[in-house]
Amino acid sequence: MSHFLYIHKDMSGTPDIWKPGIAMLPYSAVRARQKFTWNQFELNYLFFGRPRQIVFLEKKIKSHFSYCSGKALQGFGGQTELFQVQEKELLSFVRGTIQKYDLAVKEVLLEKPYTASNSGQCPFGCPTEAYAESWCDKKSVELFGKDNYRSAKDMFDQLFGVDN
Repeated sequence: MSHFLYIHKDMSGTPDIWKPGIAMLPYSAVRARQKFTWNQFELNYLFFGRPRQIVFLEKKIKSHFSYCSGKALQGFGGQTELFQVQEKELLSFVRGTIQKYDLAVKEVLLEKPYTASNSGQCPFGCPTEAYAESWCDKKSVELFGKDNYRSAKDMFDQLFGVDN
């Protein structure tokens, strides 16, 4: 499950084109894109939170800015970059959505863009991917407390007395 939402500039350097996405760890996102560019790839903004709320936030971003996605403008199904979106407008929407829905998501303040492509370079001490899920879950509990979310199956079982 993905605990991080990232936002980065267009890899070609075209201004006001942004790519939001989610990843288990930020260095995984960097590594996945670094192979497509000679220049050092970087994530410009990072947000950490509970996985289902990170997914919710990503969907809200893509829905709100759908009118300026590559899919809407060019008809390419896989093109999720946001064209001609001002940085301030994008960040205002993300931060406002977190506040509006009281999401268990926090912005990771970066002194400079994130460029680590493995755990050894990660400034946050993220472990290798083999230990990522438990590390992220632990950090999530430290930041936001225990998650009391119940799935529909949990609710059904509780309402109708079904024992597991």
